[in-house]
Amino acid sequence: MLANVGLPMVCVTVPTIVLALPLIALVEAAVLRIFCCASFREAWRGAIWANLLSGLLGVPLAWLALVIAQIAGGATRAWGLDTPMDRLAAVTLQAPWLIPYEDDLYWMVPAASLVLLVPFYLVSVAAEYLVLRYRWGAGHGHLMVGVMAANAASYLLLAGYYGVRLWLALTR
Repeated sequence: MLANVGLPMVCVTVPTIVLALPLIALVEAAVLRIFCCASFREAWRGAIWANLLSGLLGVPLAWLALVIAQIAGGATRAWGLDTPMDRLAAVTLQAPWLIPYEDDLYWMVPAASLVLLVPFYLVSVAAEYLVLRYRWGAGHGHLMVGVMAANAASYLLLAGYYGVRLWLALTR
């Protein structure tokens, strides 16, 4: 009975983000150091705290909002994967909670993960900006630009990871 529940993608994306947290914080600290005129130590600590909040609270809350939108939009049942447009719709509109297309999840999971990076990036920027603004105050250079650039760098790494996983899945 539970085999038809589908796959809540938060169960895939959050563990990946948490496991990658040290690397993400390192990359973001390097970028924040440049844009925010902070020492590396200060940028590292800020990046760790900001990413903990955005990864453990912001991303799951964004995912929940996306699931609610998916339900409200009627994307809760299988539409089929017969055409390229059907497959595109399945991994974009149904990305938050993948419908159980068991034979196709091997490529759908990394594809849906790539799609979800866009709203997760936006939420991460907002959450991390608020955390760093609270921690550092207003005197840190171009904080919003720095947070956007830092997250762009780390999300490009995540996109590369999921892109390689998708490519490997499609060429198997």
